[in-house]
Amino acid sequence: YNDSLGALRVSIGHATSAEDIELFRTALAGIASRRGGREEAA
Repeated sequence: YNDSLGALRVSIGHATSAEDIELFRTALAGIASRRGGREEAA
């Protein structure tokens, strides 16, 4: 999880188009959903 978040932070730093930002938001939402699911299952 931490490795993925670090990669996303690097990616958003280089995002220059609306499409890149949208992809970042989608990926971040996916990570948040998976993290939430694990917390509920725990």
